[in-house]
Amino acid sequence: MIIQRLEPGEARRAHDLLAASGQALLRQGLDHWSPPAPLASVTEQCTTKEVFVAVLAGRDAATWTMGTFGWHDDPGWSVARSPWYLSRFTVHPDLQGHGIGRALAERIVAAWRARGADVIRLDVVVASAAAVAFWERLGWRRCGGWNWTNWHGKHIDLINLERKL
Repeated sequence: MIIQRLEPGEARRAHDLLAASGQALLRQGLDHWSPPAPLASVTEQCTTKEVFVAVLAGRDAATWTMGTFGWHDDPGWSVARSPWYLSRFTVHPDLQGHGIGRALAERIVAAWRARGADVIRLDVVVASAAAVAFWERLGWRRCGGWNWTNWHGKHIDLINLERKL
């Protein structure tokens, strides 16, 4: 698997993965990524954060975003000197269930540990039991939650998770 950091002009690659995942989630009754984040938002994050795509056999297989600031502060977060925030993590629906997400999560943890991060934080939609279980199996711990209004005005209950490095 090849990991590529996207430039703003390449944001559509991540956006297309988010859109495909949003449609798959919608078929499961989860509408928080349908429609996906606006392309302009993904493009902006290519500048303000770090947006990545994993390429497998010449195909964009997964995307995620890393940043040094999150959406909110939560009293449940552990004290950290160098926290990073993982967001918009998804594997293309056609490629899910083959260990790609697990392998990428492990690579992200190793890479950010090497960069000096002491914790990675993320949030997961409460209604997505499979996603919550995925992260918990990988050693992430629950540490709070919050209600988010997404880019299309939908109110979504989230669980905060973090992984100490």
